[in-house]
This record gives sequence, C-alpha cells and structure tokens, in this order.
Amino acid sequence: MSLPLRVLFFPLAIMYGIIIVFWDLYWRFAPKIKLSSKVISVGNIVAGGTGKTPLVIYIAKMAKEAGFKTAVVARGYKRRKKEMTEVGGDDKWETVGDEPLEIFRAAPGVRVYVGESKARAAGKAAADGAEVIIVDDGFQHRGLCRDVDLVCLDASQPFGSGWLLPAGKLREPRYNLRRADALIFTSYDKDNNTIDKVVDYGRRPHFFSVPRLVSFAKLDDNSAASGDTIARFKSIAFCGLANPNKFKMTLNRAGIAPLKFRFFSDHHRYSRFDIEMLMAMARRENADCLITTRKDAVKFDSVAFGDLPVYYTVIDITVSDETEFKKMIGL
Repeated sequence: MSLPLRVLFFPLAIMYGIIIVFWDLYWRFAPKIKLSSKVISVGNIVAGGTGKTPLVIYIAKMAKEAGFKTAVVARGYKRRKKEMTEVGGDDKWETVGDEPLEIFRAAPGVRVYVGESKARAAGKAAADGAEVIIVDDGFQHRGLCRDVDLVCLDASQPFGSGWLLPAGKLREPRYNLRRADALIFTSYDKDNNTIDKVVDYGRRPHFFSVPRLVSFAKLDDNSAASGDTIARFKSIAFCGLANPNKFKMTLNRAGIAPLKFRFFSDHHRYSRFDIEMLMAMARRENADCLITTRKDAVKFDSVAFGDLPVYYTVIDITVSDETEFKKMIGL
C-alpha cells in the first residue's frame, strides 16, 4: 500500500486500535470455555501469509505420532456452508474451505473440524474424544481457553508495514505479543537482523521454522516426482496465496525456473475461465506442465486440466530445537 493510502486510512486505523483496547479489556473479565483436552493455538498478529498452516500440520502430526487422539479446528474461510462440520474424505473445498481440506489430506488420522465458532468446534472435537486440539488462526479467538498460545511471525517482515488495519496489516498492536507463550519465526534467514528486536519486544521464547520442499505430487494420481524431475520440465507456475513470493522462492531454491508465474488472490475460487486461461498460457509457452501449491491443488478434480500434467508442492517444515519445542507445547 502506498504512503498516501496509508495516511488516508490512518484515522480508521486509530479507531480500530481503540476498539482493540476495549476488546482486550472485555476479554480480561469475560467468561471463557475451558476444555479437558489440551488446546494449542497457532495464530498471528499480521493478516495473511505468515506460515500458520504448515506449523498446524507439523504439530498435528507430532501429536498423532506421540499417540494422542488429535484434532484441528479451523474456520474454513470462504466456504459456502456455514454450519459446523467435520471434514471427510469426500468433501470438496467449497464446503469445508481450502486450508482445512489441505490439513486433512496432509495429516492422515487427524480429525479436522470447521465452524464459525472455533470454541464450539473445539467442544465438538473434545466430545468426540480428541486429547489434543490445535486451533488454526486462534490468537484472536479469545473465547476459548488454551494451554499454549503460539504466534507466527514472518522473519523477513514481522509486523508488515507496522501499521494497524486498514492502513497496514497488523491485526493487533505489537504489545499484544505478551499474550503469546512463544513466537515462531517463519521464512527464517540467518542473516536477518530484525529477530532480536522482535524477541526483545515480546520477551517470549522463540523458535524458527524452516520450510522444506519434500517432493512434488501429480494432481491426477498423487504420484510423487522429485524436484530434479520437475526442473527438467518447461513449466508454468500459479498459486492463490497471501504471499505468493514464498512459493516462487521455494521453486527457485529447488532449481526450478518456470517460464511464467500467474498469481491469484488468497483463497481464490478458480473458475473454468481461469483453468482455460492457464491451459492456453501453457500451450502458448509450449510448457510441459503446470506447477501449483498443495493448498491450491485441493480445489481441482483430477481431470480439471485434461491431458496437461499438473504437479503440486509437498512442503513440510523443521522447527529449531525440536526437543525444547515439544517440551514447551507439552508433547
């Protein structure tokens, strides 16, 4: 956002900040729902693109492998049906949301619930026997007690422009990091010098998460392909993410240089026109395949692109000092 626009929105940001102050005051005294299950919240204070979903998947797998009955609770942004539901194998992303469906497919054996009220969805998960419940994007959902509150920050730009919504991307003032039990720096670069300032500001334990491209999978049959294989193809890459440059960097670091990139808005609802446009672009560039993200791949059926091969990235993360991290979250 340009500086003139930020200045234009500054009065609204001031009003938003005042609302946040009263909201914080309200939740100091308001009743909260307490569950018998362990509740781990993964959230942020900057709107969009901070790497929450990979961390949710990482913790869910960790809890499952430790022998806990594990569930994830999410809102299911942009889904068409608003009632609370559990994600199933036959569900479409339009019904449950793209990120919940991605989590369901990436973490086998972990139950995923979506609902406008995360407290109600978490209550349902607990009633169904979940021993560990991970709340996706839970930092602002204050009505549910949690045992661990994790906040993800993009290490390259922890607070965006530093302005509150709508002048910037901050959902809350920086000082609200004091509610967090730990800070997770995503997209970590060891040469970045902003980390110490943020850690000192929040005065909280901190960890670093580093994404790792495991492989690629083919859309039509989920068969695996290595990065070296994909690098030999002439490709067109596309995605609908809040921070598409992360996808671009992931491919470039793997030695993959697509002929073209096509970026859509976050949680984009792909139309037949979009599909035809991507296929036409591939024909025009004489590309061998399309490349996208796992989050985007859940929005297409196996034959959406006809005979044109489509591959999606399979990403996991590593967290610094994993032993200490597991101890901190109680797993």
